[in-house]
This record gives sequence, C-alpha cells and structure tokens, in this order.
Amino acid sequence: MLAVLLVCSLHLVVAAQPEWSPRPDAARYLATARALTRGEGYTYLGQPFTLRPPGFSVLLAPVTALVGLDFRALEVFTGATGLVAAAALFMLFRARLGGVLAAAFTLWFWFLPERIRLCREIMADVPGFAALVLALLAVDACERRPSHHRMPIPSVRASTSIA
Repeated sequence: MLAVLLVCSLHLVVAAQPEWSPRPDAARYLATARALTRGEGYTYLGQPFTLRPPGFSVLLAPVTALVGLDFRALEVFTGATGLVAAAALFMLFRARLGGVLAAAFTLWFWFLPERIRLCREIMADVPGFAALVLALLAVDACERRPSHHRMPIPSVRASTSIA
C-alpha cells in the first residue's frame, strides 16, 4: 500500500497545475472559504450563503488562510482527498482481492482521466467521494468485527408456501 500511495503522491504533486479553470461553484467555495477565514461567517458577497452546506468551504478555509489563492496548493489539497479515497479503496479491496489486485485496481483508479480532471478542480466531488469510500470502509470494518452491543438485524425469509 505504501508503494501505491508513494506513486500516487508523486503524480499528484507533479501533475498539479498552477492555473485555475474557473467554475462558478468553485468560485463560491473559495469566496465562502475566504469569508470564513476573515471571520465573516458563511457568507457570499457579504450576504449569508444558504445554497449549500459549508462542508467543503470549511475544509478549504485553513488552506486559504495559509496560502491564500495559490491554485496549485488548492489543487494539491483537493487531490490529497483523492489520495485518501485511493488509500481507502485499497484497504476496502485488499480484503476481497488480495494485495496485488487491490494495488492494481487502486493504480487504475488513480490514473483514470476523469479522476485526474476532477482532482484538478476545486470542487467538492473528490472530497465527497473520499467520505463515501471511508464510510464504506467503516461499515466493512463493523461487519467484520461483530459486537454484542449491536442489535442483530432479523433476516427476512421469503415464504414459499401459498395459503
């Protein structure tokens, strides 16, 4: 797993672009993140922002506080959440496929052109996917480790008899 993550990390840093491809949603994420760092709350152009929850803007706020609008750093940050997703995918599939196939699948996922494009945009898609895969990994871990604290879920059996 460490070798796979090393390859992915190197690719992430080398492939990062210093320019920004403007998208309206990305601009709102950055504007609300900057408002959060300035102590203005979750606002957009001075008005409370209610279009979407502040999750991604809250994640971006510390980065914009440290580096401002350094788009290469912001892209690396977004890509790093893709790295978290890749690590979680590896761990999720290692139990089912073994280490070699899980590594091959993770590398295939990492070098998908669409994943690369999404990691180059300052959008919530990649962090959202990472959160989803981490949730699946948590569910998998809970199912593998039974606990007496959990209530059993009754199974539903289909009846074959017709009354």
